[in-house]
Amino acid sequence: MFNIRVATKGVLISLCLSGSARAGGPGGVDHLVPVYPYPSRTAHDYVTKRNALLGVDKFELDADGHFVGGVLAVVIQEPFDPEKLLVFRRGTVTRVSPDRNLWYAMGGDEGASDKNQLNKTRIQSATINLGEERTRRVARAIEKLLRETRYPAVNAEGVEDSTVYEFRLRSERLFGETTGEASGQAKLLVDIVDAIARIEVRPDGSISDNSFRAIDRMCEDLDSSIEKR
Repeated sequence: MFNIRVATKGVLISLCLSGSARAGGPGGVDHLVPVYPYPSRTAHDYVTKRNALLGVDKFELDADGHFVGGVLAVVIQEPFDPEKLLVFRRGTVTRVSPDRNLWYAMGGDEGASDKNQLNKTRIQSATINLGEERTRRVARAIEKLLRETRYPAVNAEGVEDSTVYEFRLRSERLFGETTGEASGQAKLLVDIVDAIARIEVRPDGSISDNSFRAIDRMCEDLDSSIEKR
């Protein structure tokens, strides 16, 4: 975990941002905060390997290494359960997840990577059709909050063992994160992402209309909150 101290206008703000899978970001904040760009070597190695195993570059970059426009991604970093990657594009969401928590497979805070654990890791991936309008709606909300990413105006307490949500629009160089303890619009966005991550696909490939209705209601709540600002 990182402890960051930022001086602005004579006020010293202390932030606790995620440096390990067991550490969380600021709790109770109603907007996205910047992703800390200078993690420890252990945390940097974890993020690099995590993104490689989840295939983040595969979605965000083309064969020539150029950014793919319009691809929104969310990395869900849980304290103990396997990480998740959600990628929104062209009316669909692709969900990617390993069969184990990668932070602990890499040795956790000790940083002693267990290559046997990593080699045994199996990655599951599935693409769900959300519909063009629903996908655009979710994408607009994510981009809106990403463009308003900022540091908290007041001291924010760090939250241990919290789920961290990293939002990415790499083609626009937009990165922001929040936690499961977020409030306001950030909390509404987290609820939408969690609902999409939990969508159950029936054996025949169909999805309950209730899942989509719940997501639509959440999107309406977030849209209304954004319009009121």
